[in-house]
Amino acid sequence: MTWEYGRCNITYNVLSKRRLNALVTKNLVNGWDDPRLLTLDGLRRRGYTPSAINAFCEQIGVTRSGTVSTQMHVLENCVRKEMDENAARAFAVVHPLKVKITNFKEVSGGKNFIELSVANHPKDPSMGERKLILADTIFIDTDDFRDKDDKDFFGLATGKEVGLLGAGNMC
Repeated sequence: MTWEYGRCNITYNVLSKRRLNALVTKNLVNGWDDPRLLTLDGLRRRGYTPSAINAFCEQIGVTRSGTVSTQMHVLENCVRKEMDENAARAFAVVHPLKVKITNFKEVSGGKNFIELSVANHPKDPSMGERKLILADTIFIDTDDFRDKDDKDFFGLATGKEVGLLGAGNMC
């Protein structure tokens, strides 16, 4: 069996062992497993899986010139592709904005809330579902609202109808 190795350069990243060692010994980073470093331990701390790193290496290949130079987005795309296939979906409101749905009782049949069932993964039904509660008061991210609508804006704006996850355009 023959193993071939080639140096991988990812633009705008430090990959030289000598320079990485200087960062570690001067305590400018928190050891070899610092997530800011592109070491295997650093990538593991970032949450990159071994199969995503292997897919990246397979994608860029090995050349006879000894050096392969690539962009960071190629590595991130390999991770994104794997996560798209395997990761369950969830959401969080980071910068909350309180919204009151004024016609909620009309569309909910007079109830205070509606229980919705949403898939954990939009492409893989085998990952199951989770329950969401929709009430007349919800929180959306501040970036998803504008006072004045724009044709390129797909969030909530004054006088605009939008769909909610799992509920569609019912409210």
